Amino acid sequence: MDPLLENELIQLFEHPERKLIRVVRSARRPERQEAIVETYREALGLLRPEHASWGVLIDVRSAPGVNDEPFERSVEVVRSELASRVARVVFLVSSAVGALQVNRVARESGTRASVTQDEDEALRWATGEA
Repeated sequence: MDPLLENELIQLFEHPERKLIRVVRSARRPERQEAIVETYREALGLLRPEHASWGVLIDVRSAPGVNDEPFERSVEVVRSELASRVARVVFLVSSAVGALQVNRVARESGTRASVTQDEDEALRWATGEA
C-alpha cells in the first residue's frame, strides 16, 4: 500500500477497510524541531469529513525522544486538533518511559489519547474493536 504522505519524518497510510489512519514516525531527527510540527499539519490537511468516525494509530516507536517543553507544546496543539477531528487516537510507543511521556503531555493539555506498547492492542483500540 502506498502512503498518502511520505517524507523523511513520517509515512501516513489510509486503511479504509478498517477505518484507520496509521502514521509511522521515522527515526530521523529533524534538522529543525518545527519540521515535525509542519509535517503533522500537512498530514492534518489530508483529513476528509469521513475520517471523523475513524481511528488514528500514531506509531512513534522509532522516533527520537524529545523532552523539550516548547516543542511538546507545539506538537500537542497539532495532536489536540487531530483528536477533535477523528473518533480515536492511539499512540504506539516502544517503552514504559515513552508511554509516561505521551500520557503526561496529553493529560497536561487535556487531549484524549490512548497509549500502548502492544501493536495488536493499538490496532484494536484505533479501529474500535477493543
